[in-house]
Amino acid sequence: MQLKVCGMFELTENGRIIEWREYYDNEYWTKCGGPTLVFDEL
Repeated sequence: MQLKVCGMFELTENGRIIEWREYYDNEYWTKCGGPTLVFDEL
C-alpha cells in the first residue's frame, strides 16, 4: 500500500531537526485495511 504522508519539521538555526510530526489520512489508511489510528475517548 502507498500511504501519503506530510511531514512537518522544526529546525535549529544550524538546520538540525529538533522536532517533527507526521500527518496521515486516517480515512484512506483504514479503507486500505490499516488499523484505525484514532483512539476512543475514555
